[in-house]
Amino acid sequence: MMETADIRLPIIQQMRPAKTWSDIAKAINAKTGSEEWTLQSVRRALKHFISKGLADPALMDDNRAPRFLPESQEEAISAVIDMIQSDPNLTIRAIGARLTAQGVPKRWGLPSGDLAQLIKSC
Repeated sequence: MMETADIRLPIIQQMRPAKTWSDIAKAINAKTGSEEWTLQSVRRALKHFISKGLADPALMDDNRAPRFLPESQEEAISAVIDMIQSDPNLTIRAIGARLTAQGVPKRWGLPSGDLAQLIKSC
């Protein structure tokens, strides 16, 4: 993990908390030419950097992250998947509350049965 810290840490510090974890993972993958970084691995790496005193704990603050307004139903589904992957204990109600807080149009919502199936598949 530390061998590529000089690449990843500056990207994280530059982008957080203004950008989403998924955006940061995409930026790291683009910079390193790989597809190995996911939102979970970026969060784990940042927690490691914080524990070693290399990064500011405020970078983990999701309350200051931008509001995500998807442009399509596919982006809304991707946002739900990101939420589930970053916090597997989220309830459907909590996911719905986050989507509502982010201003996701209800017409892009999923029927609760489809959402439950999506959660089970993650």
